[in-house]
Amino acid sequence: MVPTNPTSRRTGVSPHRTLEEARAGARAKVKEARRAVLELEKRNERAAARVEALSRRRKALELELADAESERDRTQSRMAATRAALAAAEDRLIALEQER
Repeated sequence: MVPTNPTSRRTGVSPHRTLEEARAGARAKVKEARRAVLELEKRNERAAARVEALSRRRKALELELADAESERDRTQSRMAATRAALAAAEDRLIALEQER
């Protein structure tokens, strides 16, 4: 719908005052947006540093885990070999004791 009286929008305030208010409002918004951008940049830098530190920590933990898994595998293998040797020694002892 078309307004019946398009000039009724004017409030009687001078256009210069309205323009100055608009400029002041725009300046305030720009200032607030710049402040928000700076704050977000700081937060982003902190987050990026934390990601980097956690990535280094993860790599170190992965290396430590690989070492622990290798140690576990080595000890399991040695344990199996030692158990086999124990069983053979026990069998030999039983055989020798039965020869009496």
